[in-house]
Amino acid sequence: MCAKHNSTDNGLRTYALDRVESVHLRKTKFKLPTAIDLPNYFTHCFGIILPTNETPQAITFTFDNGQANYIINYPLHTSQRVIKVTKSHTTFEITVFVTYDLLVELLSYGETIKINSPKTLVKEMIAIYTHTLRNYA
Repeated sequence: MCAKHNSTDNGLRTYALDRVESVHLRKTKFKLPTAIDLPNYFTHCFGIILPTNETPQAITFTFDNGQANYIINYPLHTSQRVIKVTKSHTTFEITVFVTYDLLVELLSYGETIKINSPKTLVKEMIAIYTHTLRNYA
């Protein structure tokens, strides 16, 4: 990832490095706003999207234990922690912004994952799956 100053709105934009086609040096110098805490800038991000005017949310989800072993070894986020383990399932929690990147990742686990909270995310996942099922009706 790289951050670029956007002179239109005087803010930072984040781009994946594989999207950068060329670099142009300019005489004007970019001054990083002092209000930005770079070491923690992406702390609650999943992917490169940093929403404005939103707060990170605690998201709990449950995997069957076969998939849970994978998620334990390859965490979805640095904030990930195990909440509960049963004979058949493991429940996790992460604290992140709910973004399109996160939704796509969660959807990629199909029937092996169940989102428990927040309820707004549960409803959004249900709406996505409902719409998807209509494509096959």
